[in-house]
This record gives sequence, structure tokens and C-alpha cells, in this order.
Amino acid sequence: MAFEQREIRDYFSTSLIVAASITDTTMRASAFTGLPNDYGSKYLPLVLHDDAQGIYEMVAVVSHATSSDTVTVVRGREGTSAKAWPAGTRIECAPARYDALIAATSSTLPPDP
Repeated sequence: MAFEQREIRDYFSTSLIVAASITDTTMRASAFTGLPNDYGSKYLPLVLHDDAQGIYEMVAVVSHATSSDTVTVVRGREGTSAKAWPAGTRIECAPARYDALIAATSSTLPPDP
């Protein structure tokens, strides 16, 4: 992915309605219907996780059609590996280590008040 414009969505949480195999590049969730369709120059980082097992995977949404419950993703982002996920797996847009790194190193941030 050559672009690094991350979209952030506050309080976005959903779950898979169809299992995702380790090689799938699309994922389905009912809440995806409300996502925009302009992921050509930006992406939405999402976390799939299983708290009981303590595992997670970061993915990047890179394509979405208006009102569709399906997104196209790049798997295993930010140092994670692609995993098989069952239907019902939680998906969230949550801060990641990368977000803290950008804030700590960005010279374009406004000064504190």
C-alpha cells in the first residue's frame, strides 16, 4: 500500500457475518453498509480479535461499494499475520501502536493549547 492516509471512525464495532479464511481478501459485516466508497486514496484500519485466545489481526479496508456489506481488505497489517476467523468474530476500529507513532513523530501536529 503506497498511501498512508488512515481513516478513523469513532466507536465503530461490528462482527463478521460470514467466516473469513486465511486467504480471503473480502470480509462481510452488516455495519459495513454505512462505510464510504472513497477508499482509493485512504484506508480504514480494523482489528479482528478473539479476546478468549488473546489473538488479533490488523486489516486495512481498501475498497467498498456504497451500501454493500462487503469490504476488500489487505490482511496481516502492522506486524500481524492473516488468520482464519469464524462468523461472529468482533471487528473494531481501535487505536493501534502505529497511531501513537504517527502522533509522536509528526511535525505537522498543532501545538498544545
